[in-house]
Amino acid sequence: MGYREDPDLEFLEQIKSEDLNALVHCLVYGKDNGERFMQMLTYNDLYKKYNPDHHQYWREIAAEIQTFGGNTWMNVFRRGKGVLYREVLTDVCKKIKVPFDKKSGTSEIEDKLFLKILTDAVKKMTPEELKNLGESLGKGDFESFTPEILVGVLQTLFLAGGFASYQLSLIIANAVVKSFLGAGISFAGNITLTRVLSAFAGPIGLVITGIWTALDIAGPAYRVTIPAVVLVAMLRRKKQGYAIAIIGSVATGKTTLLRYLQKGEFVQIDKGTCVKENYESFESPVWNCSVKDGCEWAGASEFLKKQKELCEGKDIVLFCYNPKEIFENGEKKNEFLQRLQGLDFEKVFFIATHSDFYEVNDMKDKMHKFFISPSMGKYTKAFRDNNSFYVNLTDETETMDMLKQIMNVVEENNHD
Repeated sequence: MGYREDPDLEFLEQIKSEDLNALVHCLVYGKDNGERFMQMLTYNDLYKKYNPDHHQYWREIAAEIQTFGGNTWMNVFRRGKGVLYREVLTDVCKKIKVPFDKKSGTSEIEDKLFLKILTDAVKKMTPEELKNLGESLGKGDFESFTPEILVGVLQTLFLAGGFASYQLSLIIANAVVKSFLGAGISFAGNITLTRVLSAFAGPIGLVITGIWTALDIAGPAYRVTIPAVVLVAMLRRKKQGYAIAIIGSVATGKTTLLRYLQKGEFVQIDKGTCVKENYESFESPVWNCSVKDGCEWAGASEFLKKQKELCEGKDIVLFCYNPKEIFENGEKKNEFLQRLQGLDFEKVFFIATHSDFYEVNDMKDKMHKFFISPSMGKYTKAFRDNNSFYVNLTDETETMDMLKQIMNVVEENNHD
């Protein structure tokens, strides 16, 4: 068994071992928890040496997917190598009648797969389950909702991207895997579903499980490739994550905030950042998703002219500032106003730091009056209740709560 270079599976190298558990289990074990007759992974030397540190042999995992996706006899002619993941994916889609365009990208075809499973599940729901689903979505007169309307709402949520979309793919993947293997899946970290998703995770999961349990899947390979493809697609969606920027003036806690997102705990920062700091994609233990394509932007005023360029294309912009300085220092006030220029305020979260040095309610009132004043012009609607926070970044509980609230707002916005 050998790995064929496969651009659609290269991302597995960046997935944590814990998150590869379900995929490995799917490839190695069947519903009776016995080893699959056709699997070769457990015979591999790297597997024997490093299991369960799956990250060490991600290529062998990818090769196993490719091999299961190829015809057994054809694999012999390929010198033990299977087919590329895209062929495995499209074969699965054809098997379960997923409509897709052959010219579409791999991730787009995976989306079609998820949407087909989601659509089938909703259409199989009982009137009571549909009522509960409509109620959880908070869309008014849920009594009159048809399966088609609910499918449209869920499709919009799924295609919006972000963490809620990943959570929905996790619910679907869990149900599919459970129907094939008899047990669900678990991942590193605590996956906390948003309010909307948690309300229907149970019912939708049961319906999907029922559909796939009853489905007659001919051929043992499909019992591997179908759940494997769903898991790969779900992991890819998780990996996509959010692109963020952290901006603000000097000594406003930008680096501290970044370290919170990276580590999930307070890290003492000895000095401020003097230059732009790019960071590689990382899994945030606070947000339970990837943070990618971002950087923390130096607070010095000479970097202001490039701030707009930095923030373009970002999903989330964390704007750190010391509100006390704005009302006590004219130069800092002007700098704050400069930093507002060119921002997409639908993506900006204002984080007033150093809350241990002022009375929070008094400062909230001042900032509100500051933004609604006629002199603010086009910025009067930039500052809202759900995008402004007051926090002491050395208080771990406060900071964690704020970051989770920010993610909740992001996901609610995506849902709407």
